[in-house]
Amino acid sequence: MKIIYDNQIFSNQVVGGPSRYFVELIKELIKLNNTPLIVSPIDNNIYLEEINNKFKKKINFKVGKKNLLTLGLNKLISKFYFFSLNYDLYHLTYYDNCYTTKKPKVITVYDLIHEKYFKEFNLDQYPKKKIFKEIDHFLCISNNTKKDLINYYGIDDKKITVTYLANSIISDNLSKNNFDKPFFLFVGSRKRYKNFNIILEAYSKMPEVIKNYDIVCFGGGKFIMQEIQFMKKLSLNLENIHHMEGSDEVLSSLYRYAEALIYPSKYEGFGIPILEAMSMGCPVISSNSSSLPEVYGNAALNFFPDSVDGLIDCMTKIISDSELKKSQIKKGYERVKNFSWKKCAIETNELYKRFS
Repeated sequence: MKIIYDNQIFSNQVVGGPSRYFVELIKELIKLNNTPLIVSPIDNNIYLEEINNKFKKKINFKVGKKNLLTLGLNKLISKFYFFSLNYDLYHLTYYDNCYTTKKPKVITVYDLIHEKYFKEFNLDQYPKKKIFKEIDHFLCISNNTKKDLINYYGIDDKKITVTYLANSIISDNLSKNNFDKPFFLFVGSRKRYKNFNIILEAYSKMPEVIKNYDIVCFGGGKFIMQEIQFMKKLSLNLENIHHMEGSDEVLSSLYRYAEALIYPSKYEGFGIPILEAMSMGCPVISSNSSSLPEVYGNAALNFFPDSVDGLIDCMTKIISDSELKKSQIKKGYERVKNFSWKKCAIETNELYKRFS
C-alpha cells in the first residue's frame, strides 16, 4: 500500500516528539512491506536522516533558519508532488495545511492542548475545525486524547483509533555524571501547563533535600528571567538548579544517574519521557492528570498536579525508602515492555488496510 506523508511536522521541527513518532512509525511500516513516501522537500529535521532516500521526496541541501521563503517554497514543491504522485492514502503530519485531494485522509492527533488552554495561547477555541472536516479517520496517541477529540469536536467514535507511542532512547554509552550531588530530573519545556514551578515550590519546602540534592532540567531552553526571579522569591540557591541541553546519550545518562524523573504536567497527550525514564532504570514521579496514568500504570509514584504536599510526599518516599525505589524501577522495566514502535506500526497498518 502506498501512503504519502506531508512536510508539515518536518518543516516545523528540527527535533521533537511528533516528528520522531512519524520517523519511527515509517521505519516499522517499511518492515511490514508498505510503501511510505515522505514529501518534505526542504527541512532540517534530524530524524529524517534515518529514512532511506527512496522513501523520501527531498531536495538535498541544508537551509538556515526557518523563514517565509523556505516555508513557501516547501509548500509549493510539496503541492506539486501531491498532484503528480500515485498513492492510496494521505496521512497528514500536522494541522496547518491539508492538500486538496480525493484520496482518503488520516491525521494523527497528539493532544488538544490548544483547545484546553486556548486563552493562554491567544487562539480560537477550535483552531482545527476546518481541517478536521477534510479527515476520514483520526489516530489518537492516548484514550485521553480520544476523549478530548470527541468532547471538543464531536468526532464520531467509529472514526477514531488509539495507537500508543513508544520509547526511542536506547543507549549503553553513558557519559560521566558531572554533578557533585544526587539530583531529581525534569525533562522538556517548562512553560504553562508543564507545571515546572511546582517542583521549585516543593523543593523550597524541603531543607534537607536542598542540602543533599539538586534539580537538573534537560531541554526547554535556558532559564528565563521570570523563572530566575521565582527561584529567588523562594530563596533557592541558583547553584542547586541546573539546565542542560544535549543528545540522546546525554539524556540517557541523566536518566541513569537521577534519583527520579519528576513529570508534573497538568496535561499531556501521552508523555514519552516517562517511558524513556523507565527504560533507563529511573524511578518516575508523575502527576496523575490527563493521559499520564495510561502511560505509567502502576509503575510511578503519583500526585495531584496542584498538590505541593503530594509531590513532597513522593520525593520523600523515593529518598527514604530504598526498597520502594527498587520496586519502582522493577515495575518501570516491566511497564515499558507494553509499548513499542512495532506494535504502533502494526495497529496503524490495520487502520490503513481499511482504505485499501
